[in-house]
Amino acid sequence: MTTIKDFYGQYNLIENPFASFTTENESQRFDKTFVKPNDYETILENFSQTNSIILSGDRGTGKTALIKDFINKVDAENTVLVHIIDFSPLKSDYNLNDLYKFLISNLSVSLFSNLAERKTRISNLNREEKLLLCYLLKNFVPQISKGILREKIENIQISWLQRNYKKFENIFRGVFNYGATAGGVFIDEYIAKHFTGLPPLSDSVQIKNFFPELPTSNIEEEFINQETSYQLLLRIAKLSKKLSFNRVLIVFDRADEDSRFMNDAELISDFIVKILTDNKLFLEEDLQVVFSTWSTPFNFIKDQVRTQKHYCPTLSWSNEDLKKALNQRLLAYSDGIVSDYKTLFEDSITELEIENVFEIANNNPRDLWHIFNNLFKVQFESDSNSTKIESESIPKALVKFVTTFNYYEYYPKKSNSRANTMDIYSYTKHLLKLDTEIFTKNQLNEKAQTGGSTINYVIGMERIGLIGLDSQQGGIAQYRIKDSKVIFALKNGLEINKT
Repeated sequence: MTTIKDFYGQYNLIENPFASFTTENESQRFDKTFVKPNDYETILENFSQTNSIILSGDRGTGKTALIKDFINKVDAENTVLVHIIDFSPLKSDYNLNDLYKFLISNLSVSLFSNLAERKTRISNLNREEKLLLCYLLKNFVPQISKGILREKIENIQISWLQRNYKKFENIFRGVFNYGATAGGVFIDEYIAKHFTGLPPLSDSVQIKNFFPELPTSNIEEEFINQETSYQLLLRIAKLSKKLSFNRVLIVFDRADEDSRFMNDAELISDFIVKILTDNKLFLEEDLQVVFSTWSTPFNFIKDQVRTQKHYCPTLSWSNEDLKKALNQRLLAYSDGIVSDYKTLFEDSITELEIENVFEIANNNPRDLWHIFNNLFKVQFESDSNSTKIESESIPKALVKFVTTFNYYEYYPKKSNSRANTMDIYSYTKHLLKLDTEIFTKNQLNEKAQTGGSTINYVIGMERIGLIGLDSQQGGIAQYRIKDSKVIFALKNGLEINKT
């Protein structure tokens, strides 16, 4: 009996290239599978010039992969990188003061992590600047981060001692024991001891030491106001540059995946709008801010964002780009043997049949991986001893892909919605009653019996990007279904239901 692993081997593949759909799950093969999307060079140029960027795109178009590629190009020796993918410490109804404190905390953690291996740079600072480092360590580095930082320091110490064991054999045991028993030492003091030249944390260090213009002498740390927080953030950025880190890069990614929002695009847009409309943060010369976002919630608030002032590229893929990405993926999963996707198909398959596959992929790499995953599954079920994908497998795989796809992956839903509310599944139920993918409001009402809710349906479908205005004929608006999966279902009499 042929196993699934043997089956892929018959296609000269080491394993299934289409079993993983996210950058996070492919870290080991990232360098071999990454393909530059449209406008890559222009986006990279802006990134390299330390311009702030608001990057948007549909889910599955490779935003996180692009971010990873850019981060890999960063010079770690001269950059303080703050890569934020966990937004849970920031309450959903945060204000700008909360945001700045959140950034100060993340920046402080990254700064100390970088300094752990470059502690001699602290000698460049004066006493007040060293006190500022102490203040940040004491007040803005979370306890869990301090534990991770301590482990990093211990590893640095042990690695250094192992390299120099013969030279320092007499003192090795004493220093190692200190690191090993540091759990019993106040962790802040232990970390501070590593950074030679920092004053003892027992010294009284308060925010008023750095901002003497504050109105009271006994101001409490938790009541630092918004402007003070922002100025402290900028002061840390300047301090980083004095420590020979000439670039302070803050990257926001995957805010839309925060479980609190439950894929509700309105909740997501309400969360990200405060960041994306903070123009002074994006224009600050001592900081570079890169914000990656799902295009649907971004489009909800786009009119509030200075898109003409900031660089705001949108990731997109042509069919030719998808073919290059597919071939690159096959190379990576075949150890260089398979370089052309066409060799996976039997010779009798027409160009039109293959083009239909790319058409339904909807200009989205992740959709294409899902389609090919289904192609292999269907072919395995049909003939596990085959060495080519047969013509009969293509329509079966496409039907399976369209009807089992989780449309909530790409389209938002209301977190408090009822089963019969206006969402992607209720929208497609109505659209699939039409005769063609191009329609008017009257035709939608006539075919789907939407009645007085017709206008609301059209507005809702436009808002999430499911349909778009196609043309105006005699003053009557004509709309077009944009999702190739839904068009395929319409043309083939399929139903799309929640699975």
